[in-house]
Amino acid sequence: MNFSKVFFIVVYAQLLVAYNLVGQSLKVSPLEEALTFSRIQTKQQGIRLLAVIQYRQDSIAAIDISEKGKDPITLFNQYGYEKLSQWIVDHKHKAVKICTRQLITPVELKRDHIGLGTNYRDHALETTGKAQPYLFPKIVAPSLPYSEILFDKEQLLDYEVELGFVALKDQNLKQKPTQMGLILCNDFTDRATLLRTLDVSNIHSGEGFTNAKSFDHFLPIGNLFVIPKNLQSFVAKLNLTLSVNNQIRQKADCSLLMWDIEKMLVEIAHRKNQTWDFNGQQVSFYLPNEQLPARSLILSGTPGGTVFQGISFGNKFFGFFRWAFGGWSRSIPKNAIELYIKKSKRKKNYLQPQDQVIIRADYLGEIKTIIK
Repeated sequence: MNFSKVFFIVVYAQLLVAYNLVGQSLKVSPLEEALTFSRIQTKQQGIRLLAVIQYRQDSIAAIDISEKGKDPITLFNQYGYEKLSQWIVDHKHKAVKICTRQLITPVELKRDHIGLGTNYRDHALETTGKAQPYLFPKIVAPSLPYSEILFDKEQLLDYEVELGFVALKDQNLKQKPTQMGLILCNDFTDRATLLRTLDVSNIHSGEGFTNAKSFDHFLPIGNLFVIPKNLQSFVAKLNLTLSVNNQIRQKADCSLLMWDIEKMLVEIAHRKNQTWDFNGQQVSFYLPNEQLPARSLILSGTPGGTVFQGISFGNKFFGFFRWAFGGWSRSIPKNAIELYIKKSKRKKNYLQPQDQVIIRADYLGEIKTIIK
């Protein structure tokens, strides 16, 4: 094989990967490792709960287990891992093919969530320059895995691929969790609101993040809900990918989370009395009796590759210049922020109308969001 043919094959393979034409099928965990659920809704039968056994391109093979129950958390708490697993094995012959576009949110979750910032070192260094995770509330109803977000010209809309941890029962914050559910999340963020409302003197307070991340439809969740048998080892093998218009922007190796779920719960407990501003009101984490309520979602943080890469030295310099020559109504950092927002809107480097954001991961399914 000559050099030109080798070169063509290599380039072609890279293009296939870049445009998501390789690996459209996703792996589904074997039953000895995890239970995988999804849901559909029909006019005749309402919500139907499915046990997923295969994921092929734009369809799944699944068993309708609605006769046992219509919610995966309720079902799991009632029957347990082994009984559910065996029931699915016994009914595999009843599996049917279902288009993934029919899938709705696979589980009912609360509206009050807990988010983590800079829990991946690469994202911490590209944004704040300091590898220190922090916490904040995110208050918004989860939206469908296949959905749209209306473009707002006043916003700087950014994406964030994240692994979500879901409490299956009320979780004591002082105890190591034995089992939790897992789900894909896109933690959409308006960087303009965030930059204008964060505490520039203490970014790691998490102030400003609740306002910037809690707009309607800013939390699409994945089409699969997974309950692993061994939480820690399962999370360590997960890799999440986010693409915009078929070009990969983010890759998350979940083994690189700086705080694991046990550490997250400890840090949440430490902040039980902390409050954050949310549209003019002070809010805190909802932790009755120092427990994380069942169906609570923890967004574990995003890796590097977001549109926002921090405020450049140039913006900071011109922010000082603007302040020095009459911009005294704002601090130097605020002047730099306004310059950054104005420049970003002009460059249109944040998400724009008709952009398509896709998150995919073996074992966890996908999310597809179109900016309208």
